[in-house]
Amino acid sequence: GNSALHLAIEYRLSKKVIIDIAKAASPKPFHLMFQNPMTTRFYACFIQHLSDRLNRDVITKVIAHSCDAIINSRNHYGETAFFLAGRLDRVDIVEILLENGADPT
Repeated sequence: GNSALHLAIEYRLSKKVIIDIAKAASPKPFHLMFQNPMTTRFYACFIQHLSDRLNRDVITKVIAHSCDAIINSRNHYGETAFFLAGRLDRVDIVEILLENGADPT
């Protein structure tokens, strides 16, 4: 499934949201071992539900706390957030991801 970072890029959320998600991402071995990713459809509905009802600051905090290990995680197509941002021509997001530890390989 997609991480919050993948979905934030795909749904073109603001740079601030993406920066907050990237800064919140600090992988811990325990979290990586027991990841239970949400499906793309559920996460898309989750983000839409949040954006319809809450202000951006609250959304940022909820997403940041819900996903700890995401900078270099891959979606079901094997894409990292870095690759997805590049494919969608989001150069600004590519730079943010690199500044926050994204692996460009």
